[in-house]
Amino acid sequence: MPLPKRLLEDIIFRLRYLKLFFKNNREIKTFLFYPHYPSKRSVLYKILGLMNYNRTNNPKLKYDYVINWQHETFREKIPFLEELHKKKYVINLNCNDISKKYIDSVLKSVFGYCTEINPVTFKGICVKKNNINAMHDGKIIECPVNNPDKNYIYQKLINNIYDDTLVQDIRTPVIKGNIPVVYLKRRPVEGRFAREKTTSRIGNPDEIFSDEEKTKIKKFCEKLNLEYGDLDILRDNDDGKIYIVDVNNTPHGPSQLNKKEKKYVLEILAREFKKAFMN
Repeated sequence: MPLPKRLLEDIIFRLRYLKLFFKNNREIKTFLFYPHYPSKRSVLYKILGLMNYNRTNNPKLKYDYVINWQHETFREKIPFLEELHKKKYVINLNCNDISKKYIDSVLKSVFGYCTEINPVTFKGICVKKNNINAMHDGKIIECPVNNPDKNYIYQKLINNIYDDTLVQDIRTPVIKGNIPVVYLKRRPVEGRFAREKTTSRIGNPDEIFSDEEKTKIKKFCEKLNLEYGDLDILRDNDDGKIYIVDVNNTPHGPSQLNKKEKKYVLEILAREFKKAFMN
């Protein structure tokens, strides 16, 4: 963090500390995000605000809980966090690769199937996506492809049509392998890889996933070393299977919900997060 921003955040930290000192009857708990400071749009930032916890990016300040917070697809191991983990638990310490190719390989090892196809030998349409997370540049192309781009993954086109005009993604928050809630995100078929024109509604995980699927999702997260984050899951109407196509270990949201719904979801996530990491 640039020095001026760090100084500003340290001032905000102290002002927030004073506010919480009186609000929490002198009991202050602080969460350290490292090495990056979280956006105010991040889910965890909002959860901690709801729980009256302070937040900081400065390891020189007093803190009680720690999370490895890096806005990167491929994370570098950080000696400070590695050493700190010996005496204070660091959430998501070893979740260091959320590239689409790695996610797909973990999917195959847990579920027994994957999305990736060989674009040179495959005949028909497929999806071409950047291997880097959050690029939103997916497009449908015709195979075979003579010179596939190594920076992209070529995947089967999953039939997640909700009706004639919309596709549906299942945004799935996971906390220590548990799924407290899901968001059913719908967007026009022609903009299936875009973020715009999306609507969401809250879903019950027990109605969306079978017990076997929930068990495998938990195992998937364990293999990925993902203790906290969001999954993007698609259900294929043709084979009935679920496909985990994206992972975010610094998630934003919950988006496209009204104020009342957001508060409801954040309260659910806060309870689950506290139970998983703060007891």
